[in-house]
Amino acid sequence: MEKNNQSKSSSFLFSTLNDSKKRFGIENNENVYSKDSQPARDVFQKRMARRYHCPDIITHHAKILTDILLSVLASGNEKIAVHQYCFAPLRKILDSVTQVHGIRILEFTDEISLQKIADSGIKAIFLSSSCVECENMNMTKTSEIAHNYHVPLIVDNTLATSCIVNPLELGADIVMVFSGMISVENNKNNYLSLIDGNTFDWSYKSQYIRIFPFLKYAVPLISCMKFKCRKSAPVLNKENQAEFFMLCEGLQTLNNRMTVHSENAKTVTEVLQPYAKKITLQQFPNGNVMFLKVQLKAEWVEKFRFSLKSISVSNTKQFYHTYSCTSVCQQGDILYIKCGTEPESYIRHLFIGEFPV
Repeated sequence: MEKNNQSKSSSFLFSTLNDSKKRFGIENNENVYSKDSQPARDVFQKRMARRYHCPDIITHHAKILTDILLSVLASGNEKIAVHQYCFAPLRKILDSVTQVHGIRILEFTDEISLQKIADSGIKAIFLSSSCVECENMNMTKTSEIAHNYHVPLIVDNTLATSCIVNPLELGADIVMVFSGMISVENNKNNYLSLIDGNTFDWSYKSQYIRIFPFLKYAVPLISCMKFKCRKSAPVLNKENQAEFFMLCEGLQTLNNRMTVHSENAKTVTEVLQPYAKKITLQQFPNGNVMFLKVQLKAEWVEKFRFSLKSISVSNTKQFYHTYSCTSVCQQGDILYIKCGTEPESYIRHLFIGEFPV
């Protein structure tokens, strides 16, 4: 057979029989091409790491990774600070895991309330880079408060993504990126990527003694997390493999999609200007916009309530049901809007299809 007609194949040679048993049994956190292998996850992690310009990253089942992270940061009766309007799936999973470990959650909404909480003693600060209320904390100032008390600032960047903002460049110590928008706690195919900027001193006054043995590594927190996750490696079945493939492909189109989000925000602002008393936009460092808060003029409140089917702000989790969809919630005379990637004609019809100016 000619060389150029030969079929291509790949193979792997185990060093010993014991080595093969440990790999297939997931006792060793190393790749083999089987249902328990991790090649797709490895590619995803490398691409994500390049986007955040960071030394290392770990991706794992969301609940497992969050559980291990909190067990490293705090123990029973200790406290963590969580922003009141953080990413809904993050809050859901934090509520669940902290109850198991007896860790207390203290909410904050601004720098003053965060300062009071920090004075009472906390082990970490959780914040989202995108906030439904459009009045999210200044990440740089929040970082200053966190580091004054020597606690890590952990920022969820799922919605904003690295195309809009890189929290590590604004003072965050750890970045969290969820693969799914809903049911993070229960869906076995939902993953969390944990990115360590390697700037936080985990050895300070032995405050985080749980990772002490890992301090010799370049990225001690990630090394600790990988070690603790080694016996619970995700099983990449067909659904998992497909999801990671989509995530890898999605990373290539983020820039384009973020541009559409921002353009739609401008369209929404233009469309609602005649009906609004005040419009507040959440503008990111690169100028892009995704969230808006619109205070309606009194004469338009009921008309919008009827047109939008009286969606309640208590259901703000629906903001995250589909990443690409424009979502709207109304509370009194306030509209909370997350802009998606639909065509401009759809955006205009969504808000004023029932009544012109």
